[in-house]
Amino acid sequence: MTGPPEVDGGAFRQLVEEHSRTMFRLAYRMTGNEQDAEDVVQETFLRAYRHLGRFDSRAQVSSWLHRIAANYAIDLLRRRKRWRMTSVEQLGYSTPLSSTEPGPERTAFGGEIQRTVDRALDALTPRERVAFVLRHYEGRSIEEIGRVLGTRANATKNHVFRAVRKLRQALSATPELRS
Repeated sequence: MTGPPEVDGGAFRQLVEEHSRTMFRLAYRMTGNEQDAEDVVQETFLRAYRHLGRFDSRAQVSSWLHRIAANYAIDLLRRRKRWRMTSVEQLGYSTPLSSTEPGPERTAFGGEIQRTVDRALDALTPRERVAFVLRHYEGRSIEEIGRVLGTRANATKNHVFRAVRKLRQALSATPELRS
């Protein structure tokens, strides 16, 4: 399928180049998986290209792309939870925290923290996860998050609040993180 006839291929390529890293970062934080994040980014730009005619020129392109990526990631997370037979923790995989030349104790502790955070993020609803990631990892405003989620400010604040509360509860229940 080709895009709208008025689409300038060079301009769209520039749009992809300008926003692909941000979209990947968002997708990775939402999915926790590099392959899924790449799929989300690819699908985001495919959908953006196909539906460029629906873009409201009064809106920011980045907000529009965030919304497409977040919605696709939410769908992906829902499908994953529905079909997941074995969790990442059961397979023994983890994403270690990055630092320069950590010692074995720091590596072990960092891995435990990352696994705890990953489990806590997995326990969030997809909307809570999007709201949390956009607010605390991406630094987006409540208004921007609301546009991505298609919710009003109060509902958006609620999503962020519930996500933070759930993460705090999960992290405070981990004894080695309380010291």
